[in-house]
Amino acid sequence: MIEPISLIVLVLSLTGLMVMALKKMPVLVQLPETMAFQPLIDWQAVISRARGKISLKKISLSLENFLHKLLSKIRVLTLKTESKTSSWLQKLRERAKMRNRFDENDNYWKNIRETTKKK
Repeated sequence: MIEPISLIVLVLSLTGLMVMALKKMPVLVQLPETMAFQPLIDWQAVISRARGKISLKKISLSLENFLHKLLSKIRVLTLKTESKTSSWLQKLRERAKMRNRFDENDNYWKNIRETTKKK
């Protein structure tokens, strides 16, 4: 029941796509092949205006502050990452110990079975 319905939906959607493409074909033919790229913001004008308003001393101080903040954030991020990985490693070690304990218990029951079979 689902297959015929899905087939009908597929056919209808493909025909709808074809109808839309055929309707837009004349508009697409009239478009020029290449269009000039026009950016939304004239970055050169923005930079030239900003240079006139900011002095070099403010830039050097702000760059030092920015670098200081950036490096401290990177340090905090690496410390957080290190603590997270150490906790993951600790969990993995605990799981490995638990698996080893279960393996030892399995050998215990196998030994008991073997001793009972020998008697």
